Amino acid sequence: MLIEIDVWLLRKLEKFSHWFQKLTGKNCFWLARVATACYFCFGLAVTAFYILSKETSMIILYSLSSLIILAVAISMFKMLKFKEEIVLDASNIGLVNPFKILDYPIRTLTLIFTPICSFREIAGILDGGVSIILVFIGIFGNLLFWYGLFYYFSACDPLPPAKSKVKEWKEKFVNAVKGVFAPVPRPVPAPCE
Repeated sequence: MLIEIDVWLLRKLEKFSHWFQKLTGKNCFWLARVATACYFCFGLAVTAFYILSKETSMIILYSLSSLIILAVAISMFKMLKFKEEIVLDASNIGLVNPFKILDYPIRTLTLIFTPICSFREIAGILDGGVSIILVFIGIFGNLLFWYGLFYYFSACDPLPPAKSKVKEWKEKFVNAVKGVFAPVPRPVPAPCE
């Protein structure tokens, strides 16, 4: 069952990344970078919010979680550069992305734990309020979501480079504007003989 869900989700995200690449010219690795940046920004923003709004005894715990988030984000950026080199070399000779199979265990774990963390946080809030444990479970569930997107987008096959629709639209717009603002030809008197 998990294999079917993983394959379905990978196909949908690959289809989205192909559409996005045709539209903007940015491939699936660019989307994986965006997921990594969202992971980093969300983690630091949430922990900074809790550091500023809670009692001072928890500052050490939230600061430690911020350092862990930073370390994971840096390793994700480094790993993405490595994966991109491998996949682009493989696609040049006609092979598919090897991380479709190699990253299956990590993608499956994110498929299992992201909903568990999200449902646990919602159930805890509905039962009677917010505790420190629920806050960390919620943060962890959201971080797992971005982490999972990173692994899904880095497992997609990029399309070959081509001119994007946005670039075509831009060129058409620039040519249209040039046509509007082009100088009007002045009539030149014909020489009389």
